[in-house]
Amino acid sequence: MPIKTGQILFLGDSITDWCNFSELLPFPVINRGIAGDTSAGVLNRLDEVISLRPRKLFLLIGTNDIAQGLDTGIIAGNIRQIITRIHDGTNGTKIYLQGVFPTRGNDPRPNVRIQELNAKLQGIAHESGCTYIDLYPLLLIDGELGQQYTVDGLHLTGAAMAKWMEFLRPYLDE
Repeated sequence: MPIKTGQILFLGDSITDWCNFSELLPFPVINRGIAGDTSAGVLNRLDEVISLRPRKLFLLIGTNDIAQGLDTGIIAGNIRQIITRIHDGTNGTKIYLQGVFPTRGNDPRPNVRIQELNAKLQGIAHESGCTYIDLYPLLLIDGELGQQYTVDGLHLTGAAMAKWMEFLRPYLDE
């Protein structure tokens, strides 16, 4: 893709990859989501992200790490490294660390582990000067991802994506 610096960039896995930002936002953003990606995968592809020198970066990663059985401490360590490398490699990119969405009936990704990871992410954001965005309760109904917000217990419907982008608007507009 052509290099466009100074933009808003979303970085993550399929939740990001499959979001149709152009239909949900009145301005362009760079989508660097890759379906199936993990925190280690993001670490491995950061050079391209850093070369874009985004003005704002919205990071959402970790659900696939949980599905692979990775300890939340290891996932958090990878995310800490991602943030450090972005801070070190860019000139003032504002990083928004998004908490992982809950799942619905998704055994490899139990919500208790997602909550454990999100607690660690909140601490990382505080330590590193990032803005933490708690997405976990946004689509939560009766302790799980609301059925109307998911196509398969993990991935989001169009209505869920619209609600997510509306929730992010104050951060996007800062």
